[in-house]
Amino acid sequence: MLVRPRVVQFGFYQLNQIRGLFILRKQKFKSFYNVSMCTKILCLLWAVISLDAHANYSPVNCKNSKEVNRYIYSPKLGNNMSLENVVLKQISKSDKWLLQLRFDKGVLLKNRTNLTINEYLFLVDQLLNCTHEMTSKRNIKLLDIQVDFKLIAEIYNNIVSSIKLFSSNRKGVVSHKDREVFFRVLENISKSQLLKGTCELALNYGFRCHAQVPIGINPIAFKRKFLGLSWSSISEDEYAGLANGQWFSIRMKQIEN
Repeated sequence: MLVRPRVVQFGFYQLNQIRGLFILRKQKFKSFYNVSMCTKILCLLWAVISLDAHANYSPVNCKNSKEVNRYIYSPKLGNNMSLENVVLKQISKSDKWLLQLRFDKGVLLKNRTNLTINEYLFLVDQLLNCTHEMTSKRNIKLLDIQVDFKLIAEIYNNIVSSIKLFSSNRKGVVSHKDREVFFRVLENISKSQLLKGTCELALNYGFRCHAQVPIGINPIAFKRKFLGLSWSSISEDEYAGLANGQWFSIRMKQIEN
């Protein structure tokens, strides 16, 4: 029987920092046990202030939609930043579910345009916990987390840089579904900390990433105005001419007992 992990209210990076602070303070209290009470009180106050700085990280708000086998999540990420309309839904007549972090599916990121990888991992930990909680009586054998290219700044910037570098020496004209562009984008995502961190989190909730094909991605599309132009037009564009609404999926399956 899978034990649901406790929801924490801090991102991984922040939590490790705070744990470090407490470890550091404990060591100092032991090393300087005879210092004045005033110094000890100041140390405690400093630690409490550090905790308070991250106190606005709150658990995800899970709720049912009116549709069957469909849930809507509203995670809060602190500093008045939140993500709305994250949908978890079952593909009709199958054991496969989709967790959609896609702007083209109505996801709204408030007070920010994108996330860092650490923020994304904190978000996914909340969402996987909520998914487990809401569907504990369901048999989710397959789960895809669909992520918009533009949601995580580091991923999007790396994709853009890679395509621009490739296009600068490419001959011919721009077209959709270019094989070389596809594999460059796939390589960027596959080698990222995002994929590694997501797969590690999945283990806590009874899933593991597909060993052979952990990433699903559609052929790369460019904006219409670039089609038929030389590849140098892509290398000169700020965002490498990429069309909006593109995404990738991290593919998981249930760990068999």
